[in-house]
Amino acid sequence: MSLLDLLKTKNTQKQQLAERWRQAWPQALEAWSKYTRLRDPLLCTNRAEAAKEGLTGTFAKIYLRDQRIVIDLETVAKLGLGDYAVEILAHEIGHHVLAPANATDHFRLLARVRRNLPMLEQHAPVVVVLYLDLLVNDRLQRRCAMRMADIYRHMAASPEAQQGSNAVWDLYMRIYENLWQLEPGSLSSREKGGGANTDIKMDAWLGARLVRVYADDWLAGAGRFATLLVPYLVEDNKNSKAQSPIPYLLDTTDAVAGCDPAGGIDIEPDEVAPHPSEDPAITGMELEEGTQEGSQQQVVYLSQGQAREPFEYGEILRAVGIKLDDHETAARYYRERALPHLVPFPTRPAPESTEPQLEGLEPWEIGDPLDELDVVEGARPRDREHAVGADGPALVVDLVGRQGDVLALQALVRALRAGVGHAGGAYVQRGAGAHQPAAVVGAARAH
Repeated sequence: MSLLDLLKTKNTQKQQLAERWRQAWPQALEAWSKYTRLRDPLLCTNRAEAAKEGLTGTFAKIYLRDQRIVIDLETVAKLGLGDYAVEILAHEIGHHVLAPANATDHFRLLARVRRNLPMLEQHAPVVVVLYLDLLVNDRLQRRCAMRMADIYRHMAASPEAQQGSNAVWDLYMRIYENLWQLEPGSLSSREKGGGANTDIKMDAWLGARLVRVYADDWLAGAGRFATLLVPYLVEDNKNSKAQSPIPYLLDTTDAVAGCDPAGGIDIEPDEVAPHPSEDPAITGMELEEGTQEGSQQQVVYLSQGQAREPFEYGEILRAVGIKLDDHETAARYYRERALPHLVPFPTRPAPESTEPQLEGLEPWEIGDPLDELDVVEGARPRDREHAVGADGPALVVDLVGRQGDVLALQALVRALRAGVGHAGGAYVQRGAGAHQPAAVVGAARAH
């Protein structure tokens, strides 16, 4: 096979893969609701197109600004995930529908995670992605019977997963094993080790419980998930050879690019979260009295109307994908600080009129009571017939609609004698003289 034929074959395969993914889009939408509406995904058939859309290292991304989903099909094919179109598309839709859903909640989520990663704030975007994926994937696997576990089996076979060990990835896979009651080791690879891995089974159970307990209040669970990952992040920082497929999963790192999230200046009272092992909602065990009092005092301390510093605010903006220089960051920060203190422009309430107001109109038809007619003035230049009354102004008759209808004309004459200006679709004009017609007088039934 010549080089040209090989290139044609590869191009045909890419087009066929893209077509299969387009056909899977409606089914992926219905996984969340038959009423879900999003713009069609952008399917990039090569990495050059994907790079122009901001995909570097990952095979999928979402953008909350325009509710857009971008897929790198070349990387998808490389990982052997071409047959999982419905699952991957439904996962990305879940980020628009379930979590984070909007720019403000994504900003708040990352702020909470950063608050619970002391000296490890640079890892906050990765922790956010892992947490959001747990929420979305657990719902798709359990409620929609999708093959989310098979996707991670394929990713575990990637070269990145085979080269070296990664503590965060192993814990992450074990959490999925607990969530979906899979055989231990079916997703994770490391069974023994020291340091943080000693308690990995217990931490995996706590992580699975956290996802289920805080599924409907995922902002509250974000800080707890961050504290759970702290020792594993420290271990990976010490291990320079630690590699994992996690970079393929970073689909929300720039989700807020181009957005203007509001409400991120103030520190929320419950941003500092306890470790999941100290949360009675997760463990089912009540804490000691002294620990509970300490937690309450901490919450009271954080609820004194504290605001973030401009530097921290700028770091969060950059972490969610909003690229601003220091001057623009400071301007946005102080603008949000000033908004609650703005005084509204003084207004003077105007008294409401008690007079009835004319609203909708209905055409008056022959046979309707004449007392239901209401005269409406307007201008209607039509073919006219002029007649001069013996004792008064000129009469201009405009026959519209039912021309030649004798009954309509008779009704019109009766209406004129009664002082009414319209009957059965015929309009009349009254003028001040034979050569000076006045405004047209129409008629309609008043509401």
